[in-house]
Amino acid sequence: MKTTAAEIRSAFSPPGLILAMIGAGAVIGSEGYGFAQDARGRSHPIPQTGTVILGDCVRVGANCCIDRAAYRATRIGAGTKLDNLCHIAHNVQIGEDCLLTAKFCVAGVHDARQPHQGERPGRHPRSPEHL
Repeated sequence: MKTTAAEIRSAFSPPGLILAMIGAGAVIGSEGYGFAQDARGRSHPIPQTGTVILGDCVRVGANCCIDRAAYRATRIGAGTKLDNLCHIAHNVQIGEDCLLTAKFCVAGVHDARQPHQGERPGRHPRSPEHL
């Protein structure tokens, strides 16, 4: 079985510029996991009417899932690279140039755009290079 990846290009971009790479089996814009419970405790789906916005030069690995937002947008910042098997839930905001490794999963409404002062995203403040 041959796997494929999609390259998204723009007719208005310079020749050779790839706007995004989408790995085989990736799903972008699926319905988010949103439910509300009534007085009896029964779950009812909340319509997920938002969008997904991928920044320039984003790479989405094979079998990743990026849910569309409930009302606004799920965003993946420019230059961000998702390894295979990542899940980005509805309304999540991922910053620019982030590297997300395999099986990374973030749920619900989360904003991962701004690291703490003096830290790089994805780096623990007590890692050996900080000692």
